[in-house]
Amino acid sequence: MSEINVGVVGYGLGGKVFHCPLIQATEGLNLYAVCSRTEEKRAAAKADYEDLVTYATVEELLADPNLDLVVISTPHDTHAPLALQAFAAKKHVVMDKPIAVTTQEADQMIAAAKEQGVLFSVFQNRRWDGDYLTVKQAIESGWLGEVYTFESRVVGYGLPGRTWRGKKEHGGGRLRDWGAHLVDQALQLFGEVETVWADLQYRHWDAGFTVESGAVVWLRFTSGVRALLETNCYSRIPQPRFYVHGSLGSLEKYGLDPQEEALKRGIVRGARDDPAHYARLVTEINGQVIDARLETQPGNYLAYYANIAAALLQGAELAVKPEESREGLRVIEAAFASAETGGAVCLGEV
Repeated sequence: MSEINVGVVGYGLGGKVFHCPLIQATEGLNLYAVCSRTEEKRAAAKADYEDLVTYATVEELLADPNLDLVVISTPHDTHAPLALQAFAAKKHVVMDKPIAVTTQEADQMIAAAKEQGVLFSVFQNRRWDGDYLTVKQAIESGWLGEVYTFESRVVGYGLPGRTWRGKKEHGGGRLRDWGAHLVDQALQLFGEVETVWADLQYRHWDAGFTVESGAVVWLRFTSGVRALLETNCYSRIPQPRFYVHGSLGSLEKYGLDPQEEALKRGIVRGARDDPAHYARLVTEINGQVIDARLETQPGNYLAYYANIAAALLQGAELAVKPEESREGLRVIEAAFASAETGGAVCLGEV
């Protein structure tokens, strides 16, 4: 094959804003089809990409012999059933995060992909956030020395609207949503988690929501690093996106990566961080204390799909393996278990 035909299931925020523009801009991938149960969304997709084939059901999409790769961007509780359907049809799959609602589902999905001999990856696009890449650079460059504590937060104000994201039965909630990114980034930086402790709050000013309004998760890594991950919907005052301390220095970074907002405006490449949000680094070099600003590394969500194309067309190694996202989900499951019991969960025992 010289080009991969891609079908996207779901044309909400994920499909419309992230997947379709990124796929269209990636060499080796052809944005071929969109599947949505909603006639209005199918019409919107066709208006955005006139050469698209549209389908009302996943069954119709998977029956198309021209389709090679399925991207699933639907409510979290549908991830496992849809992926298993796609694997049974011998289609490659990119799954929006989280990989699934439970690790049991994730295990079934990974096993099915291997049995059918097809590619399976999870859209952990925030491994290519500029703010995360900047923190990674500071750690790998040794500017912080040995890392002691790592804090990663995405907080704000406002409930998610009366959608599936506010419903527990659909796998909604910020811990499964933003938490899938925060945990994945921490695992990429520090490796194996030893112990998880978490506290969840359910404080809503509007009835009808059954998911947490705030989550605080402490992770103790086997390396000794302590990480605090937090997400909530009741913060009117910003907090640092990252706050890291080590034996030589400290780093503080405000502001979210600008790529999502750029994609909403139709800008696929070249989003740059506001200089006002550049990280502050205080460290010691050759006995001298340095207080400096770090220019934010360029983010690059296109790198994810470039890797998918390279994996399918050239046999390149997957940048995001499903087992990695499964491990992140195991940490999130442990966080829910910890919050329920009030005690820490040792992952070696789970």
